[in-house]
Amino acid sequence: MAEHETKNAPIVVCMPAFNEWASLALLIPDLSAALSAAGISARVLIVDDASTEPMPPDFLAGLVGPLPVDVLRLRRNLGHQRAIAIGLAYIAEHLPCEAVVVMDADGEDPPAGAVALVRAFRDDPHADVIFARRRRRVEGPLFRGFYAIYKAMHRILVGRTIEVGNFSIVPRAHVERLGAVMETWNHYAASVYHARIPNRSIPLDRARRLAGHSRMNFVALVMHGLCAISVYGDIVAVRLLVSTAALLGLSLAAAAALVAGHALDQAWAPLWAAAAAGLAAVALLQMLYLAGFASFLVLQNRSGTGFLPRRDYVHFVEGCVHVRG
Repeated sequence: MAEHETKNAPIVVCMPAFNEWASLALLIPDLSAALSAAGISARVLIVDDASTEPMPPDFLAGLVGPLPVDVLRLRRNLGHQRAIAIGLAYIAEHLPCEAVVVMDADGEDPPAGAVALVRAFRDDPHADVIFARRRRRVEGPLFRGFYAIYKAMHRILVGRTIEVGNFSIVPRAHVERLGAVMETWNHYAASVYHARIPNRSIPLDRARRLAGHSRMNFVALVMHGLCAISVYGDIVAVRLLVSTAALLGLSLAAAAALVAGHALDQAWAPLWAAAAAGLAAVALLQMLYLAGFASFLVLQNRSGTGFLPRRDYVHFVEGCVHVRG
């Protein structure tokens, strides 16, 4: 798309949703009012992730404001990360836009935050992807505790932390680029980092759900975290290989030192300690084999092409309905 066409095109707000009609009925009017007050031309694309609850008959009646709304219906439930990938691929092919705001449909990403993202994008001379970095969270202590553990694991396995979620704005050029990023199928935010797409973040507060209850139980949260780490599968495999090899070397050195010390009648080198170090070395040798096998498997998979959002999204789209505006 030509630069002047991009500048004159609206902002598209991409919202993955699964049975979130009550929240959307409250969120879209507030979003329309916030964007209109800021002088931002926009439209909404709801990616309906094969909701089991049909759109309520009074849903359209409650959508006040000038914001156009489209509903992209998926053939099957894919989860919100893959729904985002489908939505971005659909936008890249069908909807002219200046940029895409990715936000959740439950109201936890507030309309004021969407305005702040658009303003930050328009003030950015580099046209980076801009994420919302959570300044204040509303979750309980249990969630925060597990989130701290996840961040520590991510740091150990990947070598970096990631403190952003879906709430972001993506310039049109990067929407096109993400259509060729296979990792978007597993985790949107991690794929932006892994593909080295220029990005930064701004601090924004998280709001509370507008209606209903979150469907993200403990198992779903663990899966979400593992999907983020899986994007870096090649890095994780190599880091495990190197760290296991290092631990194996230390275990063998300790066993050798203990055996030598025992042979010289040193009190600090009991034979049972040498045996324990030897058993640890055997276990680490097996881990080294598994880590090496995983590394070669992951690196071999890099030579092939998996799911490409821009090419393959059409298989999951049932249709798109223009519902208002």
